[in-house]
Amino acid sequence: DSAADATTVETWNDATDVDPGRVVVTTIVAVKRGEVPIGSRVSIADVQVAFAHSNFFTVQTQTNVEYGGLYVYVGNGGDKPSVGQLVDLTGTLANYEGQIQLIDSTYRAHPLNGNGVVPVVVAAADIVPGGAKAAAYEAMYVEVQGVTVVDTAPVPQRNGAATENVAGEFSVSGDLRVDDLMYRIEPPPIVGERFFVLRGLLRHTWNRNKLLPRRADDVRFGLPVLLGLAPGSVVVVAGSTVELTLSYSRPSSVTSLQTPLSDNPSVATVPQLVEVPIGAVSATFTLTAIAPGTTVIRTTDPAATTTQVTVLPP
Repeated sequence: DSAADATTVETWNDATDVDPGRVVVTTIVAVKRGEVPIGSRVSIADVQVAFAHSNFFTVQTQTNVEYGGLYVYVGNGGDKPSVGQLVDLTGTLANYEGQIQLIDSTYRAHPLNGNGVVPVVVAAADIVPGGAKAAAYEAMYVEVQGVTVVDTAPVPQRNGAATENVAGEFSVSGDLRVDDLMYRIEPPPIVGERFFVLRGLLRHTWNRNKLLPRRADDVRFGLPVLLGLAPGSVVVVAGSTVELTLSYSRPSSVTSLQTPLSDNPSVATVPQLVEVPIGAVSATFTLTAIAPGTTVIRTTDPAATTTQVTVLPP
């Protein structure tokens, strides 16, 4: 048609001026490395859709390479391909608050899907602001391993009249922020909880990279955190028993053992080991009152709550 005739399509060689009549045939890597000027109309072929949300989707190269992911903003209700599709894209390069993205885009889906994206395993400290790979893996599917929750109440940033919404967000070791935009972890993580694996989209927003898990299988917790003992205090008669309960932050994925301790075993004793079954959020054990006096029942975790015990004469 006449519109197509008026537009030339060529490979970009001179990254200086933007020609509004030119469609630059390029790659995600070239775009993310800054080799194509912002404002250029570009064409990128044979990329697979990795993530899709209400107003954006992301695409990646078919094999994982640095600078291999691109964020495509479509606005609420904008047309989006399906995750897994292999597409050719045309759109305009933009820089929104430091994130290189594609806007005003159209796509053509291939008849066959891509091979699917697999996460790039990275160190959390490498993909936060100032990290060695912060730019290289932005807009890609990434995985961090063996990280611990360090903050569940991050301080929001301000940008003019706008305030960052940090509800539901938390930070893990390496100061990597985890965002609940696409999937909310329930119950919410607490400080000290550990993840064997945490995966998601690495998205630049509010001047930092945030990790956005997509669904439950992007999240694999480590052993749950021991919250403590209940009740907080008991009064028992020498020669009798009472049940105490260990409570945990979330269901355990493996069978674990806990070691309760009595500060004064001559007053009251507890088992040397308590088994916590798979899937349990609590476990009970028996305290045996031996002789009048007081003691404290605690666990090997100094941060967990304790039980104050008073034993009365029979």
